[in-house]
Amino acid sequence: MRVEVTPDLVELAYNAALACYWRKPALTNFLRSCGVEEKDSIFLNQQETKRQFLDRLFPKLQKTDGGLGIVARIALELSQKTAFPDLEDWEDKDFKIERAKRAVASLN
Repeated sequence: MRVEVTPDLVELAYNAALACYWRKPALTNFLRSCGVEEKDSIFLNQQETKRQFLDRLFPKLQKTDGGLGIVARIALELSQKTAFPDLEDWEDKDFKIERAKRAVASLN
């Protein structure tokens, strides 16, 4: 399936990534599985938040056709999420999971 990467799609994918992954390692593993590589110091460091990392990552991805393809894959993978194991072990898991479900629904 061909996905057109629009500014709206980028924003929805960004928000869904923040909502669906609470822990940095889980987010990193998901992004690797979508084709994001560790080159160019693109992966997050311990001092930055997930939001700061994604604020740095998404503009880089939007600069090339290959990067746009990765954004499309991130959006597609997130739009198909039905389970949120990274959100399960938190005191406020119901809130976190509901927010993730809304973010996924927005992508769809």
